[in-house]
Amino acid sequence: MRDQVQPIGIYYGETTDDAGRVQYLNKNLGLNKAQHLVLGYDHRINNYLHAKLEGYYQHLYNISRK
Repeated sequence: MRDQVQPIGIYYGETTDDAGRVQYLNKNLGLNKAQHLVLGYDHRINNYLHAKLEGYYQHLYNISRK
């Protein structure tokens, strides 16, 4: 499990609406979170050859879509 802080510019980026008001859309943005799962298999066939197989899964959550 991992948490990630975004670059400072993401939190303080501003936008202006049609009325000319400045808004900070990401002011209360929290940490992005992820869970990673890796499963691997390594088989030595002989002294010169081996087979390796890996699967990777990532689940992202608490991701802002603004």
